[in-house]
Amino acid sequence: MFVASGQGENPGSSFSGRSGVRARMRAEPPDPQKGNPAKRGNAGGAIRSGDHTEDSQGENYHRSSGRTITPFGRQPMTLRLLASQMAARAVQRDAVVHKWRVFRDIREAWELIGATERSLSVLNALLSFHPETALGGDAIIVWPSNEQLAARANGMPPTTLRRHIGVRVDCGLIIRRDSPNGKRFARRGRGGEIEQAYGFDLAPLVARAEEFRDLADAVHAEKKAFRVARERLTLLRRDIVKMIDVSVHEGIPGDWTRAERSYQEIITLLPRSAPRQLIDTISADLAQLSDEIR
Repeated sequence: MFVASGQGENPGSSFSGRSGVRARMRAEPPDPQKGNPAKRGNAGGAIRSGDHTEDSQGENYHRSSGRTITPFGRQPMTLRLLASQMAARAVQRDAVVHKWRVFRDIREAWELIGATERSLSVLNALLSFHPETALGGDAIIVWPSNEQLAARANGMPPTTLRRHIGVRVDCGLIIRRDSPNGKRFARRGRGGEIEQAYGFDLAPLVARAEEFRDLADAVHAEKKAFRVARERLTLLRRDIVKMIDVSVHEGIPGDWTRAERSYQEIITLLPRSAPRQLIDTISADLAQLSDEIR
């Protein structure tokens, strides 16, 4: 027991601050039951993000308490980040999704989600640190270092990696669970179980899995509608051009010069990369012209 002055129970010995602690540590013999601290492993200690080995990858996840955690350092706390954390906490604990199926849906709908193509490679690398195919629970945390993430993201430069990590956070794909000093690590108990982890929370992928699937379905539907619209436009253009051509060569009565001029006026409104809505509008005008020619 120590008193405020820093003196111990023995009036003949006193120490203050770290020097006294170091002196006590040097004076006390090692406890044979505890063994050498360097050989006791990680029980009770902290496993930092740079300490991963191939054998420990299977333990690279942890369920957190789910409380709101603000970002470390100068990173601001926003209502969007708060909403993302609240949505993650609302997930049923028995909810389970296939992580690669969720990733496939995100890859299909990345523009609607607000992500970038490069951020998808970072998300793919991050998911590889979760040892299981199934994602479930309200907070699943992985804590790879930036060096490990960069290696699995095809050697992405550190500045680019940090930027795309921020993109994924802003899009609500992951949540930062920052430690007091901003480091990513996990702390184990004496039995080897993980008591606390700081890193990237994958719970939003579980919480928004259905949303991502609906967005991917919408993208697929739009791609199909665009393909059908392009096919219709191509057929209309081919039919009109060939009908005018055969009518002129065969001497069929009609104002084919006016018909060809009308066709050119419609086609000039079609840019090289046109949205589906414009293609549908031009196709409707061409369909009307085709009916007049016939």
